[in-house]
Amino acid sequence: MGSYQLRIEQAFDRLDASPDSAAPDRIGQSTTPGYIGVGVNNDKSVGVLAVVSVDSGGPAEAAGVAVGDRILEIDGLQFQNSQEAVQFLQSNRFAGDTIELEVMRGTETLFIEVTLEPR
Repeated sequence: MGSYQLRIEQAFDRLDASPDSAAPDRIGQSTTPGYIGVGVNNDKSVGVLAVVSVDSGGPAEAAGVAVGDRILEIDGLQFQNSQEAVQFLQSNRFAGDTIELEVMRGTETLFIEVTLEPR
């Protein structure tokens, strides 16, 4: 029985150290998927997400995100590709949440807060 307890504790330690543990407490809050309103491509030459489109009237446009911006981090986390970023956002951030994007625009680094909207 002792080995099972150890395995359970190790599993909880792994959960505590995972990026998913950064998810906000959802009790009484929306779990509706959030919408940013950008299209991105993986820019493998520099390891960032390149913004290729910004939806007119969407939350990213309202926050000031522009085509050509390069997303370096989302809420302090780096992502290897757009699939990782989408998976993180769909699992951990929801409509009404505000996320912080660290973007490179030309040679300038900007921090842009985007409040996600329901899709």
